[in-house]
Formats: sequence, C-alpha cells, structure tokens
Amino acid sequence: MKFYVFLLFVVIFVVIGKSEGFQFGNITSRPLQSGLNSIGNILRSDASQDYQSYLDSTNQFNILVQTQTNVYSIVLASVVGGTDGTPISLTGTLFAGIPDLTNYNILSVSCGYRAQTNIFMTESEFALVQDIGLSSQVRLYEFYSSPGNHVKWVTNPNRLIVLTKQSAISEVEIYTLASSAPNTGFTVSNNPTKTLSLNELDSVVNFMYYDGASFIYAFKDSIFYQYNVGPSATNGFELSGSSSAIVGGSTLSRGAAVATASLLYVCSQVSGMVNIEQFDPNTLSAAQMDPISGGLYTISSCLSAQYDQFKGIVFFLIQATDGTLGFISFPTSTTTFSGLTVNWIPLLNAPMSANKQSYSLGLLNPDPSIQARLSIVLPNATLIHFPYTSYCPNDCSGHGICFETTCTCDADYVLDDCSILEPTITGITRVSYSSPSNVTILGTGFINATTIEISISGIVECTNAVYISSTEIHCTTNDFTDSSLSPFQNQTLTLKLDSYESDPVDIGLIFTSPKVTSIDQNEGIVTVRGSDFYTLTFMEIKLGSQSWENIHTLSDGSGYACVLPNNADKQNLTVLAVGQPQIDPYYNQDFIPEPYLTSLSQNVIPTASTVITINGKFFNVYTGEQWYVVQGNIKTLVTPIATNTTALIYTTVNGLIPNTHISVTLKPSGMTSNLLSFTYESATVTSISQMSPETNLINIRGTNLGNSDFSVNVKDPKGSELKLIEVSNTQIDCELKNDTIKGTFTIDVIGSDTIEIPLNLKPNIDSISYPSIHGGSNITIQGEFLWNTTVAMNTGSFDDYITCNSEGLTNYPVSTLICPNIVSGTGTINYRVVSQLSGQMNLESSYDTTYHPPILSSINPTSYRQGQTVKFTITGSEFNDAVNSVSINNEDCEIIHNIEGEVICTLVPVTDPSTVTNPVSVSLDLSGVKGYNNNTLIYQKSCPDQCSNKGTCDNITGKCTCMAEYTGDNCSQLKQDSSEDEISYSTLTTVNFTLVILILIVILLCQP
Repeated sequence: MKFYVFLLFVVIFVVIGKSEGFQFGNITSRPLQSGLNSIGNILRSDASQDYQSYLDSTNQFNILVQTQTNVYSIVLASVVGGTDGTPISLTGTLFAGIPDLTNYNILSVSCGYRAQTNIFMTESEFALVQDIGLSSQVRLYEFYSSPGNHVKWVTNPNRLIVLTKQSAISEVEIYTLASSAPNTGFTVSNNPTKTLSLNELDSVVNFMYYDGASFIYAFKDSIFYQYNVGPSATNGFELSGSSSAIVGGSTLSRGAAVATASLLYVCSQVSGMVNIEQFDPNTLSAAQMDPISGGLYTISSCLSAQYDQFKGIVFFLIQATDGTLGFISFPTSTTTFSGLTVNWIPLLNAPMSANKQSYSLGLLNPDPSIQARLSIVLPNATLIHFPYTSYCPNDCSGHGICFETTCTCDADYVLDDCSILEPTITGITRVSYSSPSNVTILGTGFINATTIEISISGIVECTNAVYISSTEIHCTTNDFTDSSLSPFQNQTLTLKLDSYESDPVDIGLIFTSPKVTSIDQNEGIVTVRGSDFYTLTFMEIKLGSQSWENIHTLSDGSGYACVLPNNADKQNLTVLAVGQPQIDPYYNQDFIPEPYLTSLSQNVIPTASTVITINGKFFNVYTGEQWYVVQGNIKTLVTPIATNTTALIYTTVNGLIPNTHISVTLKPSGMTSNLLSFTYESATVTSISQMSPETNLINIRGTNLGNSDFSVNVKDPKGSELKLIEVSNTQIDCELKNDTIKGTFTIDVIGSDTIEIPLNLKPNIDSISYPSIHGGSNITIQGEFLWNTTVAMNTGSFDDYITCNSEGLTNYPVSTLICPNIVSGTGTINYRVVSQLSGQMNLESSYDTTYHPPILSSINPTSYRQGQTVKFTITGSEFNDAVNSVSINNEDCEIIHNIEGEVICTLVPVTDPSTVTNPVSVSLDLSGVKGYNNNTLIYQKSCPDQCSNKGTCDNITGKCTCMAEYTGDNCSQLKQDSSEDEISYSTLTTVNFTLVILILIVILLCQP
C-alpha cells in the first residue's frame, strides 16, 4: 500500500514541479535504517552548505541526523543513486566514541563548516567529530558557561561561535579551530567569552545563519540581528545591526535563511502567506518583501533553505498547516517575488509538532558537470531526493554552465541554450567581382538568427542574408570594385549570428572570370564590355604589344573605355589579368579601327548643293576600298584625296534632308564610320501672298526652304496643317483649308526656327439677299473669305457700317455673313466687305443690289379687253405710296390712288391682243426698283367670227371650242355623219354571216 501511495506522489510531484526553464525530476524515496531496523524518528538534521566546496575540495556533501539514540552522518554521494524504496543502511552510531549518548540532552546538530566535520551540542559541552578515512576522531569540549535551552551556534572557517544564555545575561563563546591539513584532524584553542550588550536571548532563537564571509545572522522575538565575525570585528564578534520584523502591522515569523555572495534571502511567514525578504548586508534593509500565497494551502512556516551557488538558485522548504510540504525556488537574478508560486507535494506531509530542525535541505555535488539533486530528510527517517534542472533554457543543453538564468556555453557552442556548435565558415560559392552576387556561405553551426552579418575582409558585406540550414546561408555580396581587394588573394570571412560570431577564416574566393562580350568603337573610343570585370588595378588591356594607357572604367561598371591612339592600325587586342601569367587572357582577337570622322569644314550648309571637306582618322587602314558618303539616307561615291589620308571632298545633296548626319561607309569591308552632325542654314521667308484666280492657294517665297514636303510644315492661323502643292528651296505653294481665316501663318522648316508671317485674305461677294423696305430684316451675304470682315452699306452718299456675324462651317468656297436689322429704304444699295489685318493692306469686295422689289400679290380685275377703260386695283407688299409708275403689258396705267400695299390705276389698252401672250406682265416701279406679276392678268383676245355662234371663245388664247358636229377655226364647217358608215359595216357583216350559215347547211344535207 505504501508503494502505490508513493507512486501517486511521484506522478503528482513531477507534474506540478515544472516551471518555465526549470523542472524537478523523478523523486527517489528511501527509508533510513540501522542494519535491518529503523533508526526511529529524526529529531534534528542539518545539511552541509554548498559554499564548503569553495574552501575544501575534499569536502563531501552530507546531512547530519539525530535520533533519540544516535547521531548519523549521511554522505549524499553514497545514497542518492539507489533504487527507489530500498533502505539506506547507516552502519552504527556516528559518535560511537561518546559513551552513554542517550544521557545527553542534545540541543543542536550541525554539519561543520570544515571538511568532514560534524558537531552536536548539549547543555554543557559540544562535540567535534571529523571523519578521517574509515574512522572518526571525536573531541569533547566543556562550555565555559552553561548555554541553557536557548543555545544556537554556527561555524565559520576558523571559529566556532556559540550563543549561550546564563542567568540574566547572554554570552557568546568563541572557539578558534586551528588550521590543519585534510584528514589529519584538528585542535581547538582560545576560548574567550564575550558578554552581549543586549539581552538578546530571552527566548528561543529561531535560526542562526552564517553567510560564509563576514556575518552571522540570528532571528528571535521578531528581531533580526546581524553579527560581524569578519576580520574587522572586535574580538572576532560584534553586533552590527538589527531589523524589526513588523511589516504592515503584522509580525513576521522568520524561519529560514540562505546567503549568496552579496545578499541574504530570508523566508518569513505571516498571515498564512510567505514573504521572501532580500537583505542588503550593508543596510539590513529588505530590498523586496513580496507575499506569496499558498493557493489551496495555508502556509504555516518556513522550515529550511539551501543555495545552489553554481546555478544561482535559492530553495526554501515550507510547510502548510496540514503538514503538507512544498518548495519555493527562484534564481538569484529575481527582482520581484510576487509572481512566485509554491510547488506543493501532496501526500508528503509531517506532524506539525515535529521539530523544525528535523527538516533539512541538502545538495548533492552542485557541480556543473554532475546532475544536481536536492535531498530532504523527513522526521519519519526517510530521505528523498530528486534531480532538478536550472532556470536556463534547455538547461544549457548539456554544453554549458547555467548561473541564474544565463548559460555560459562550453567552447565551440553558442545560443542562449548552448544548443549548437559555434558557427564556422568552411567556404563560399563563386562570387562576381564587379556586381552583386547571390552566393551560398558554407559551414557548420548556422542558426536561424534574427540578425545575420557576413563580412569579407571587413570591407565587403554580404547582405540580405537568409538562413537555409545549419550548413548554408544565402546572401548577396556587394561588388568589390570599391574595395581594393585582390581577386587573386585569400580573403577573411566572418559571420555573426545575432550575438554569436564565428572565428575569422581565410578563404580563397573563387571569382567568376571576367568575360568580354563586345568590343565596340564609338568615334575614337573603343569600349570593352562584358561581365565580372576586376578593377583596373588587376586588369590590363593591350593593343598589340603595348598596354593601353588612356583607359577608364565605364560609369555603369560594365567595362572600360579606351582612347584610340592616332596611329592605330589593324592590331591584336588582349584583355588579361595583371601579374598573373598562369591565367589565360580573357580576350585575344584582332582589332580593326573603324574610320573615325572628326569634323566637317563647315557644320552649317545651305539646302542647295555645296562642296565641303570631311576630316577624319584611320583612313589609311582602308586603302583600295570604295568610299561612300552617306548624307541622311543618300549614299554618294567619293574619291579620297590621294595625298591626304585624313580628308574627303564631298558635294552635299541638293535640298533639305531630315536626317542631318553624315557618315562614311566602305566596300567591300562594310566598315562604317561614326556620324557627324550638321545643320542647314536657317530658312527665311520674304513674302506670302494669295494667288489668283485660285484664291484658296497661297505662295510663300524665301530661301533654304528645302525641296520636299516632308521638310516643311505650314499651318494656318487656326493651327491647321496646310496641304503643300509645291516646295522648292525658294518657294512653297500650299492650299488653304475650307475654314482657314486671315492672320499669322507659321512655317516650320527642319533645322530652322519657326517662322511667323501675317496674311490678309481678300474677301469676295457672290450674292446678297434683299432687305425689306420697312427695315428690321436680316440679309445674307455669301462669297469667299468673308469671316471676320467689316460690312459697309451705302444707299446714298455715305457708308453705313452694319453688324454682321459669320455663319456656317466654311470660309471657302462658300462663306456666309448674317447681317441683322437693316434700316428701311427703297431703291439701290452698294455693299462693301472690308478685311483688315494689323500691319497689312485692307482688302475689300464691292456689290450693288437693291431693297426688296415690290411684291404684287393680287390684281383685280384679272382680265381686260382692248379699247375698254379698266380700273385696276393692285395689292401686295414691299411698296408704299411712293410708287412711281404702273405698267400693264408695257402700257402705262395712270395711278389714281396710291397707299401702303395698294395702288389703283386706270388704263385704256390699245395693244392688239393677237400680239400678246397671256398672262401679261404687270409691274410697279418704286424708286427705280420694279416688282412684277406675270401670272395673273389676262388680256382678252377675240375669236374668229365669234366662233360662228357654233362654239365657245377662249379669251385667253383667242381660239374657239366648237360644238360636237362642227369644226374649223371659226366652227363654220359641218362634220361628216359617222352613223351611215356604221350601218354599212353592220349590214355587210350580217350578209357575210348568213352566207356562211347557208354553206354549212348545204354541206350537211349532202352527207349520205
């Protein structure tokens, strides 16, 4: 049953014993026995402090336990490796040399500070027992004064300090331990007694602790005392300070303490919670005092403490009110304790009445090379122990030493948890010297770091690094052109991953060999282009056997520009590495200079043909070839000057060519020179005029106008491009657009500035509508180029300028003006259209017309006869009482009444009607303007013989319409009777039919 309960305890403990970066391992529990028998309940126990290992390498970590009858020393190294549940056999009584041990009232036991030294104390004496080999040496010493029940004592390296209580005063007895070699025993001398100045031992001392350096701390009656036992202490002991244990009105119960090199940690209980106090020995002030709740458990007391100096971990063993035990642990780097929790161990409890001294925490070899274990002695004579990790990540992965929360990694290991080997570079893939390269860094121990820095000889950086694996990192090198690093020597590579830096390594970088992709000549410059070129410090270019001296690197780094010497000829061109004869040339081929044109005898030429000289270099290379000068796109064969290998005589092409370049090409080699630019003499315009009779054509005269339409552009004032009809060096003919207006025309000739010249367009009137005699009407003027002109109207002796508006979409061939609100009047009108343009002569067109002629709407009567007096009433519009005369069939009709829109006149016609064609003409004359009606009035005509009374007379035509039986001009002839003819025909038809019938009858009768 006990076994299963223990298993449950182990499982629960492992689960709750984990903390971030820190965890407990499986618990091993072993009973303590003497032979086959239990040693009985443990009254007191004490574990050695880990700082002993600093002073004595032979020290073994042990726990001293006292039972009712014996005192035992348990060497932890000999028991912690046993199997869970198996007893630990303690061979006899440790203090066998002391007779009648049961007669002693032991007040305290302690693992002595010095090696293998164990101590216990009674009311009258103390015993020092040192293990030497397999035996023990025992020394008994009488106290100079009886300590009573309040004794507490502790050792430092050379002194045994005992606080005693005699009657009404407290004393301290100091015993000096003589130095001795290991395993040879010890002696005690000097035993001065110092009376304490304060009555400090009126009650039981809760704990007494030595910090391993200068101070002893004791706690009683809520007061915390500090005693100086260091070199500066008077007589080796003096009270140096005290501190109250009253916090927030509550009294702390300080129950355990442990010291580091600089701080003292005290575990106190108050109000069912735990306070961890962090004391500064210099001020005795608590830097931290944070309450820690026990959760489901109410904390009763702090039992014991231990400090792992190698890992920087503090342990406190605490007990709940129900006896349950638990742990509080933290690294000494902790600055606040409010976040700590208690790791309770269910099923691991002890009676609350047990002496606190029966619990002790022991450490087994807290050496970084050995797994640390924590041991606990329980009152029921059981020793439990379990391994624990550090607060460092992954417990430093087995490759480092943890202190507090930080790993100090072993050599060649890195990262916070020492989990990988230190990064080491073993190589780098091929690199370009002149441009950024995507490369792979090869090595070991690479990690996916936040920051990756790679440097080549501390000059060139490899940026944009990306972790691929523990053996590969991809990055991009900068170019080396600004670095002065030699591509032929080893370079030093360093790698930094976050804060971990590799050792520098010298590696011969494999640079991509320079590659020449093109050799081009531009004028007198030869450009060597390619990739992966080194700087000129490490590259050499030769023409023939001579190094090219006048050379510089292209701005884009893609190659070099070399100035050709004037005497250059066909030679071998090589590109090679400086001082590296073992490396084959990167380029080695023949080079033939192209003909290079340097200048023209004149750079400005007329558009008409002219003779110029073309100067250049390297003409001598092409002796015997045909030379062609290319001007624009026109190729002309020329002959070089025999005595001059640097000049050509050339006659330019007549006209203007858009491509204003001259070059030379040769046959049969096909070599072509560079281009030389020239410009044409600026075009000039001397005149612009409108042609006649084609008024929509204009003529422009000047110089250097070119001879083709692609060299010239003419635009009208509206910016519309005009159609070119003819172009020559001296004149341009072009056609105006239908909507062209007068104004400034622009002429653009290739190579010349834009020329602006004004042109006034001559207007021409083709027609004008009549204005009403009453005024207020509109007139329409149509013709050519009438837009934006001024119109003058003259009805007498002076001009009256009228307002007119352009209308329509064209200004040629039909241009329209609408002139509103013409003044009233009669008679004739003269119109003048005037075109004005600043700085130009006025141009005009004149047109004569009249006011609207009279309109004769009706004439009554509508007919009349010769010789009869007739009164005519004529009505209509566009005439008034100023009608001058009325004419009817060219006979004057006397006006007897004349008002607006109506005229009455009388007429006795005498004209022979037979000479008249009806209807006759009627006209009104108003101020010399006549209006006609030729469709209404009939001049009656007589028929011959009044149609002999056998017909009707048509007075319009003078012809008869005869009755049915009469005919002739005068209807006097009787028509022939048509009915007789009709009877004869009928009779004949009847007879013929009768004969046919008779013949048919005869034929039928004759049939047999």
